[in-house]
Amino acid sequence: MKKIILIQPKVGSWEFIQDVPMVPLSLLAVASGLVGRYEIRILDQRLDRDWAGSLKKELQGDVLCVGITAFTGPQILYALEASRLVKKHSSAPVIWGGIHPSILPAQTVSHEAVDFVLVGEGEISFPMFVQALEQGTPPLSVPGVWAMAGGHPRDNPREGVQPQGSPPETIQDIDALPPLPYHLVRLADYIGRDRRGRRTFAIKTSRGCPYRCTFCHQNSSYRKKWRAFGPGRVLDEMQLLAREHGVEHFQILDDNFFVDTKRTQAILSGMVERGLKTVITINGSRVTDILRLGEDSLKLLAAHCVELQIGLESGSQRILDVMKKDTSLAQVMQANERLKQYRIPRYYELVSGFPEETREDIAETARLILDLSQDDPDVFFAPLECLNPYPGTEVYGQAVAAGMQFPTSLEGWGKFEWSKANLPWLDRNKQRLLESFHLFPTLISSEIKVAETGWMRFLFRLYRPFARWRVRHLFFGLPVESLAFRLLTWIRS
Repeated sequence: MKKIILIQPKVGSWEFIQDVPMVPLSLLAVASGLVGRYEIRILDQRLDRDWAGSLKKELQGDVLCVGITAFTGPQILYALEASRLVKKHSSAPVIWGGIHPSILPAQTVSHEAVDFVLVGEGEISFPMFVQALEQGTPPLSVPGVWAMAGGHPRDNPREGVQPQGSPPETIQDIDALPPLPYHLVRLADYIGRDRRGRRTFAIKTSRGCPYRCTFCHQNSSYRKKWRAFGPGRVLDEMQLLAREHGVEHFQILDDNFFVDTKRTQAILSGMVERGLKTVITINGSRVTDILRLGEDSLKLLAAHCVELQIGLESGSQRILDVMKKDTSLAQVMQANERLKQYRIPRYYELVSGFPEETREDIAETARLILDLSQDDPDVFFAPLECLNPYPGTEVYGQAVAAGMQFPTSLEGWGKFEWSKANLPWLDRNKQRLLESFHLFPTLISSEIKVAETGWMRFLFRLYRPFARWRVRHLFFGLPVESLAFRLLTWIRS
């Protein structure tokens, strides 16, 4: 039986935030249609300290291909390290997939360590690619596959097959896909503990997002449509993981969980009907969808949800309109009040640094943070993120037009510094303001998530009024907080 090796690269220096890595869902997904036909080996750099040695051993067999997933940033460098090792010790072709190769396939496949790129979702196209390799037919006949042809990056170069640059069609009925082959990994390595000691595991119940935010990579053509697994399939998976692996807390990684409110109600009520004594964290939601939830759904959400992450983005209505959020500040306050009524913990996320954004817009965001967090123990804030003009987004085009220089190689993208406010439309004063403001939404929250001991929580409670004063006046001189926070996270890591 021929072997297929799939590699999950390291992510970067912030992996310490989680006590265990998240299960490689994308690799399990592309492997799902190959189980039983090939020997599939998944190597996870995040877990295997001697991953290079393990990879060399696996390459000694009859390897048909090696697949590697990659997201923009440091992960690319780790993926390249694995690619080069494969090239050195094997003749097996290397195919890259994931967000970055899907958005920049031509640039990715032009690298000497990459033979093919697979754009978009791979549950159907990756088995087709594998079959083409095994049968000796041209892999470029497979929709979504890119390769070098005649010295140039091409996809489906044969006339009439598919125009160059167009992605494969999005999988419409994801409910018909095979279940994830969890047996291919040691699942215990991916089950962590939350702050109350509950066994925690990450799942996805839907894909994509139907909205049009200008900064979000979900708006690339192959990810924009929202599709979901049916309630029955979701509940079956949760029940299996709870029963066989003792999972008590599901972290739902959906980009937008609440698009179909009937599905939401069916999942939440199904948890009760099946006797699932588990809790959930929902990573992706919008206030407009929350406002569509009925009272029954909110009651069930209050019973099961220990954290609801919501993208607020800005406290300025003008900037919300600029980013095409299609949300009003009145809706933000209304949704917050509904969730507050049911004591549902909210974790709000913000982004700043748009070309049209002024200091007053930033001040309005500061006021929203102060208003929402005032005397509410269930409100938490992520750090204020600086806008990242991610490839494939509308703001990426703005950044290019403004003269921002982006990498032209995989190595460049691997070293690209997203955390700095280096946007071409920011003057030095605004750049300093955003960099200084970064931590303060978290510092004024009623509870600091990295403060896991009693004495840390006590110190943060003492400090919180001063942090709120700083935010109210946008005064961030002498940033001792940043130094203290770096020290704290370093100790924790």
